Formats: sequence, C-alpha cells, structure tokens
Amino acid sequence: MTSDLAQWMGYLAAGQTTGSFIPQAVHAFRSPSLAGISLSMYAAFTLGVLLWLAYGVLLGAWPIIIANLLTLALAGTILLRTLVQRRRARPHWQGAIAERLNAAGRAGASERQRDEQVDGPHAEQIVPRVAQPAVAGPQVVGVGGAGHQPAIVGAAAVL
Repeated sequence: MTSDLAQWMGYLAAGQTTGSFIPQAVHAFRSPSLAGISLSMYAAFTLGVLLWLAYGVLLGAWPIIIANLLTLALAGTILLRTLVQRRRARPHWQGAIAERLNAAGRAGASERQRDEQVDGPHAEQIVPRVAQPAVAGPQVVGVGGAGHQPAIVGAAAVL
C-alpha cells in the first residue's frame, strides 16, 4: 500500500511540475522572438532535466522518466530554437569582419592592409589613427614663465 501511494504521489508531482512548464513552452512556441530567454539558464535547466531522466531510468521510476522525458522535449526544443534564432540574428558585419581578418592574416598582410580591409581604405580620413602635426617644421609647444625657455619640437636641438 505504501509503495502504491508513493508511486501515485510521484505521478502527481511529475504531472504538476511538467504541467507548470507547459505555459512557458507554449509562449515560447508562439512568440516570434526569444530574446527574453536566458540561454545559459535554459542550457543548465535542460542538462538538469537530462540528468533527472537518467536518474529515473537507473531507478526504473516511471514517474521520473515520463515527467523528465516530456520536459526534456519541451526545454530542448526551446533551447534549440533560441540557439538558431540568436545565430541568425547575429549582425552580418561581425561575420564579415571576422572573415576579412582571417583572410588578411592568412595572406600575411601588413597591419595597415588589415586595417584597410576591416575599416575601409578611407577610415583614417574619418578618424586618424595617429595624431599628425598641422604644420611641418619646428613648433613651439610651450612657453615657460620667468627664466624658462620655450620648448621647440622638431628642430635639431631643444632650447
């Protein structure tokens, strides 16, 4: 009698926990975007359900097996949909930059060539990589107070 009660209690608990997961699964299946789903949480949850299923199989406990088999199917499908959707949503430019960097690295290109392949040939016109002086030749960069000489940069000697 105690064994039968425990078995039915297991079925009731399994039905309740699996049933409570169904509204989330239905919402995920109907929603066009799964952006709100935590990928790490679903991966950990799906692994946990898989381990519970293995535990139930080792024990031969049908309530554990059935509940976790159903939950694994639902959670695994949501996890796979989330992975596929996030992979498709990856900005195209990320893949293009990675491909260009790999191609430039394989070809033994110089750093400037790699930069041009990633940023475009006129990127330095927009954002200079190295500040260049506005005028050629010596420049006064600072004038001191009493007893200090101006510092001249670019001449043969600094006064």
